[in-house]
Amino acid sequence: MLAGVAGVLSMVAAYACGDSAKGSKFDDGSADGGRSGSSSGDLGPGNSVDGGGGDETGGGPPVGTLEAIIRDFKRYDVNDAKTNPDFENVPSDAERPDGGALPYYGPWTEATEAYYPGADYAIDIVLPTLGADGKPQYNTAASFNGIPGRTATTHGRTFFDQWYRDTPGVNVVRKVLITLTKDANGVYSYDSAVSGVPLSAANPSKNFFPIDDGTPASTAADGFGNQGEAHNYHFTVELHTKFRYRGVETFKFSGDDDVFVFINKQLVINIGGIHSALTREVNLPALASALGLVVGEEYPLDFFQAERHVEESNLRIETTIELRPDVVK
Repeated sequence: MLAGVAGVLSMVAAYACGDSAKGSKFDDGSADGGRSGSSSGDLGPGNSVDGGGGDETGGGPPVGTLEAIIRDFKRYDVNDAKTNPDFENVPSDAERPDGGALPYYGPWTEATEAYYPGADYAIDIVLPTLGADGKPQYNTAASFNGIPGRTATTHGRTFFDQWYRDTPGVNVVRKVLITLTKDANGVYSYDSAVSGVPLSAANPSKNFFPIDDGTPASTAADGFGNQGEAHNYHFTVELHTKFRYRGVETFKFSGDDDVFVFINKQLVINIGGIHSALTREVNLPALASALGLVVGEEYPLDFFQAERHVEESNLRIETTIELRPDVVK
C-alpha cells in the first residue's frame, strides 16, 4: 500500500467469509455493477468470451466489457499433493498466537490497515508493487506464530504463486466476461447481488459463483467443480485493464475474500485474508501524485481476487474509470 494512501480510502467492514445481507453491498444511493481460451462463463446477459461489439467510437471491445481469468482450485487435503493449503484451510485453534484459549471462527483479515480491532493479523500478504510479470508479489518477510515466510491464511510464496499462474494438476483455467453496466451518471458497475447466482433456496440472495457445476465454465469435467458443496468456493480472479486518466475518476470495490488492486503497478486496495465482504474506495485525483498519473495519459489497472472459504462469495465494482481490457506483456 502506498504511504499516505490510507487517508483517502474509505472502509466498511462485516464479519466472517461472505455477507448474508441481501441486495447491493453499497447502500448510499449510488448507481450499480474454458478451458484456457476455450470455455466461457456468463456473468450477465449477453456476456461471451468471444462477444463482439466495439467501444463507443466503434473500434475495439466496449468500455466495461472485461475478460476475467478464473483459476479453480480444490479444497486443501493434506493427503493430496496437488491441493493448495491456502484454500479452505483456515488457522486451527492450536496455530493461533493465544494457543486456542477460545474458539475462533474468523475473520482472518490480513493487512497492515486494521479492519477488525483485536481480530486482525497486521501483515500484508503482497508487496506494494506489481511484479515484472504483471502478478502480485508475495511478502516473503511475513511470519505467523513464529513461522517465517507465511501468514495466518497463506503458506508461503510457492503456494501463493499458484494463485494467479496456470499450474497443471493444481488449478484449471476458465475465461469469463464481466460486464460493467454504465448508468446515466457515467458510473460503470457490476454487482453479484444483482447478476450472480442464488445462494440457496432458503437464502436466495445472489452471490459470485462464476464456475459452479452446471454453468458454461464449470470445471467438474476436469475433476474439480463444486466438490460436494452447493457452490464452487475455491478460485481466483485476474483482470488486466487499462484506462485513459481524465483527472476525476473513482474506483469502489466490495467483496471477499482477498482483493488486491494495482493502478500504474502500485497497490491501492489491499484486503488480504479470509473474511466477509469489505468495501474500499479509491479517489484517483487524491492519489495522482503518488501514483504518477497525468491527465490524458493511459495507465493499467490490475485486479486480483481470491475466494478461499465457504459460505458466501461477493463481488461488486463501481467506478467512473472507463476500463478496457489490457494484455500483460
